Amino acid sequence: MIVVADTSVILNLCCVRQAELLPQLFHEVVIPHEVADEFRRLTVISPRFSGLALPAWLRQQSCSRVPDQLRAERLDPGETAALALALEIRANAVLIDERRDMKWLGNLA
Repeated sequence: MIVVADTSVILNLCCVRQAELLPQLFHEVVIPHEVADEFRRLTVISPRFSGLALPAWLRQQSCSRVPDQLRAERLDPGETAALALALEIRANAVLIDERRDMKWLGNLA
């Protein structure tokens, strides 16, 4: 199973030292470069996340295109890129904490 993760999922699992759960549960975990950038930025500006590092087993990949409907949702760059990448690589799941109703997302696949 291939999943795409958003920043908060990776960051918070790293914070509680449980990030290794992800490769145990999923075949591959992919993040867009925007998520990696946001992760690194938050480890610098937030004392809560100071000293955390991205796990080496994460695969980083850029998405080539963000669908217009997804841009219209006005999500943060990491969430937008994670959803766009998941659609592009046909991931089995997306690990994200967004609480909006995005039922239309299934129509993009």
